[in-house]
Amino acid sequence: MRFYQLPKEQWEQFFDDLAGSIVGRRAVDVEVVGPNVGDQIAAHDLSLNGITYDRKDDTLFIYSDGDGERVNHAISHPREIWVDFAAGSLSTIVVKEDGGQQQVVTIGEPIALPANVETWLRPTPA
Repeated sequence: MRFYQLPKEQWEQFFDDLAGSIVGRRAVDVEVVGPNVGDQIAAHDLSLNGITYDRKDDTLFIYSDGDGERVNHAISHPREIWVDFAAGSLSTIVVKEDGGQQQVVTIGEPIALPANVETWLRPTPA
């Protein structure tokens, strides 16, 4: 895995560009990790319907279905968003929050990224 930081000014466009290829992905998990919460699974093996960033509310929304119910997960005021971008596909999104907490979204079937996304990404410092 090699993670790249997605610049905040590109968050909304990045997730909007993914919208067409993201629906119905299986094995989507959301894990919350942090000093105050430990390591918790917030969602497991759900069907992903979308991920959007709302600039006005400064919130990342993850929309999914599980056991016949719609499951929405909101991450308010994310500080950084990192993506695992390997072979032109997205398999993991790490959302860093204040206080050392982070949320890890793992996508079981990688999603093809738009061709122009490479110009937005900053590699992990060595």
